Amino acid sequence: MSDIDKPIKEYLEHLKSMRLSLQTIDSAKKRLKKLFSFLKDTGFERVCDISLKDLERYRLYLVESKLSGNTILNYLHALPKFFKYLENKQVIFANPAKDFRMPKISSKILHVPSQEDMKKLLLQPDITTPCGIRDRAIIETMYSTGIRLNEISGIEIFDVDLKQGLLKVLGKGNKERMAPLGKQSVFWLDKYIREVRPEFIRNKTDEHGLFIGNQKSLKMSAQMIDKAILVHCRKAGLKNVSPHAIRRACATHMLNEGAHPVQIQTLLGHSSMSCLSKYLKITVKDMLKTYKKGKPAK
Repeated sequence: MSDIDKPIKEYLEHLKSMRLSLQTIDSAKKRLKKLFSFLKDTGFERVCDISLKDLERYRLYLVESKLSGNTILNYLHALPKFFKYLENKQVIFANPAKDFRMPKISSKILHVPSQEDMKKLLLQPDITTPCGIRDRAIIETMYSTGIRLNEISGIEIFDVDLKQGLLKVLGKGNKERMAPLGKQSVFWLDKYIREVRPEFIRNKTDEHGLFIGNQKSLKMSAQMIDKAILVHCRKAGLKNVSPHAIRRACATHMLNEGAHPVQIQTLLGHSSMSCLSKYLKITVKDMLKTYKKGKPAK
């Protein structure tokens, strides 16, 4: 028996001593066998070498498998008790599952605007007017990057690199990330920055905000951007579209086009793959299908 198999046997004996049902014990055995099969395949020989990152990689591995969301949860729920047992027995000194977060499966499916919905929305701003050009640039940027409402309202002019097609985003926890801009967002941002923004800021050269309101030369707040998008959604006849729905559309459409889930996770600024799975509300089967493609979005 290897050093990585022995802890499972001892743990199962512990469960037997607690007079748990055979079904419960068999279930625990099946779940832990899957974990250790994965670890062996990646070169592990000792249970004390397992880290939080390894458990997160295992979670990603389960997402790639042909399993339902609830089955994945069942496999993951076996981890905290098992590693707590090993910690209590001093088999391990650092519990890798201590900060391991379980994904939550929600029955509520959040609305995701279709590509046709987004095309309709993007055509609503009147691009013959300064405000229309600005609003088109806002929506294109949000759809291209999946940026949050509070994040886009905080963008400054120096955060935009049109030559490289990159946008510096300050996300949750003051974490910075670089978001690639699509061709359309680069085009409309360039048009807005050259033709509209100078007019809106007038002589107020100390204003560094990217998106400016047409009154008082002030940077647009999250509420102002939200209101502007709502107006265009109503004009397009789209009832369930919001800034956060645009974010979901960005992620879902990228996934459908073959983007790697890790690319989308990085783009959105999510801390883990479980956040992405929960956020997108997609089936494991769908994620597996697109994950295997492993190619960037078009």
